[in-house]
Order: sequence, then C-alpha cells, then structure tokens
Amino acid sequence: MIYGHEFQKSYFKKVIENDKLGQCYIFEGKEGIGKKLFALYLAKYFYCEKRLYFRECNCKSCQNVMSYNHPYVLFINEDQLKIDVIRSLNEFIYLGGGLIRFVIIDSIHKIPREAGSSFLRALEESPLNVVFILLTNNYSGIINTIRSRCLKLPFNRLKKEDMSFLFNKFNQEELIQNYFWVDSLGDLNKSKELFELKSFHKNDIKPLCEIILKITDKDKLKNFLYSMIFYIKQKSDQSLSLQSIAIFDFLYLLIKRIDENVNIEIVKSLTIILILEVFNGSL
Repeated sequence: MIYGHEFQKSYFKKVIENDKLGQCYIFEGKEGIGKKLFALYLAKYFYCEKRLYFRECNCKSCQNVMSYNHPYVLFINEDQLKIDVIRSLNEFIYLGGGLIRFVIIDSIHKIPREAGSSFLRALEESPLNVVFILLTNNYSGIINTIRSRCLKLPFNRLKKEDMSFLFNKFNQEELIQNYFWVDSLGDLNKSKELFELKSFHKNDIKPLCEIILKITDKDKLKNFLYSMIFYIKQKSDQSLSLQSIAIFDFLYLLIKRIDENVNIEIVKSLTIILILEVFNGSL
C-alpha cells in the first residue's frame, strides 16, 4: 500500500484509462520518499492477476515484480549504470512481442556519459510498448538529451498529516517495510542494540556519541541513522513539525552518502552534530 502521492496516482489512472501511457517518465524528488516503490506498484498493475491499482496483492505476478524477478520488468540500480548493462537493454526491450514492458532505472543522473549515449539510443529506438521510468533526486544532473525526451513527474515529501498517520498507524518494522522501503530489515533489528529509541535522554548525549564514534561498519552506521528517524518521531510526541521533516531529509542524505562511499568519519561527525542539535532543542 502506498500512502500519499495522490496526484501521481490519479494522473496515471487517467493516463491508463485513456490508453495514453507515455514512453519515458522521470520521477524526481528527494531520497526516501517512495519513487522506486511507486514505480514498482505502477508496473505491477499491468501484470496483476486481480488488476489491483496501487493496492497490496500477493498474486504470483505481483510478487515477482516486487522481488525484481518479473520477466517484463527490468530494474537497474545505480551500481549497474555501466555501458555493458545499458547495451544489453536491447535484449530486454525486444522480448515478449507486443506485451508492455517496464525499464526502471535508479539514480539516472549518475549515468556515465558513454553509457548515457547508449541509453539514449535505446530510448529512441525502443518499441512503443516499452515504458522507461527514470528515478532521480537531481533532475538538473541528468543529461540534457535524456531530459528532453522524458516527462518529468515531481514527487514531494508526504504532507505532515499523512506522515503523522503513518507513524501512528505502524510500528517501527512495519513502517520501514511498507513505506520507507529499506532492504535490510534484519540488519535494522540489530541496530536496536546500538540505539534504543525510547531510552536516551539529554544526559545520554556523551555515551550516545561514543557509540557512534565506535561504529566502523557502514551498514551499522546506516541502520543507526534509520533508527534516529524513529527516535525523533518519539521525541516529537506524536506530532511532526516541518523541522522534523527537514531532519528526516538530512538523515536520508547522510544514508545516501554512505551508499556513495563518502568517508564514514565525515558521516559520523555530521551525525553527532545533528544529535547535539536535537538534544539541545534546536529542532
């Protein structure tokens, strides 16, 4: 189930009803707001055995899409943005006769120039029944010739009332699994040993910072940052301020920097600074 993004849901519903689905869309928005999940839900609708639109479904086809294992839905993550992978697109887009196929590419703004040129050729020469969905948090960083051939669809942070509803409706694990789309749910559970959401108070700043300084594993630091989101939720006393949402954005940026192999010590320092601001009431 996807909460929020009602405009985008309504837009694609009308597009589908009128048989006007475009060939290439750019989903643009900040990290962690559901662009990838939205793209997968859109794709799975076309193969869903029950024809459920943006609703949960456990049919075999929907399960295959959500597990990146459907023959007509290709997902390319940012680590795969390489010339050999992009060149192999032709093998995918010409399979399956007239059945609709989806190519979902994450972080398209990071595609190297040579691979970008190859992708542009695939985009220009692909059959009309192939739909490309390009995900980005940096629209201006996308190659101009790619941007000019795509329809941009902005994704914004959920409204304050929607986020408050989500935080109050789900427990920590359910919320992460159903909304934030974290892949390593098991690792997140381990992070509770590092950061108990309800136990830290102002007097615990020093030991908390010491815990951060001792973290040497990037995955543990990443899970720690996810846990911070839920600590701030607890501190917000069942309400979410615009400042809290801004902190969420900053935390997602730090998590993204870890994925981009930014020096872990830099991320740890920024995390400690953020914690000091949170505990000192400068939210």
